[in-house]
Amino acid sequence: MSLDRILSNIENALSANPAFRDISPLRELVAMLRPQRADSAMQAADNLRALCYVLQQHPAWRSAFRLYLIQVLTSRKTVHLLTDIGITHNTGFWSSASRILIDKILPSLVNDDYVKDIFGQIFDRPDDHIWVNSVSDDIWQSLVRTIGFRSPNARATYALLVNEILSAVQVLSYRITHIGLEAELVRNHPEIEQFESP
Repeated sequence: MSLDRILSNIENALSANPAFRDISPLRELVAMLRPQRADSAMQAADNLRALCYVLQQHPAWRSAFRLYLIQVLTSRKTVHLLTDIGITHNTGFWSSASRILIDKILPSLVNDDYVKDIFGQIFDRPDDHIWVNSVSDDIWQSLVRTIGFRSPNARATYALLVNEILSAVQVLSYRITHIGLEAELVRNHPEIEQFESP
């Protein structure tokens, strides 16, 4: 499938259903942008430049793609993306090893309502991080500028994102509190149990 067809399909889907949020077109687009070999930075950069060129030549597709991305991102929860990525759980060796083994045998259920899981579905190859990181920041910035993220409903989008960030801060504060009340920490530092702020 070509870039033209993918972008045209997105435009048609949005005109038929303004609340369109299916990630199939986005998965197809990333598959088109993905180089044959993950270490081919030049091909990945050329593919992104081609996408920028097509979007610049077709303002209707650019507008539809922008609305589609905003719809995909704002119709899902970002709390888990902001709180879970890169933060390890405070579990022991055997608990972690058994969880990893169980995840290999029976993978976790993918929840379409979370942005974190959507990224996992879109970038579904284990070597996707190689080509994504190999593309220069200038090219990614060029793509973002070309798309021109101007939401027609900016206040609602802003309010939604602020609420998601506040929820993430609340979840992180609960996790920090849990770490502070852990039995081993309380045993070694009994002054924690006084519940006074430092």
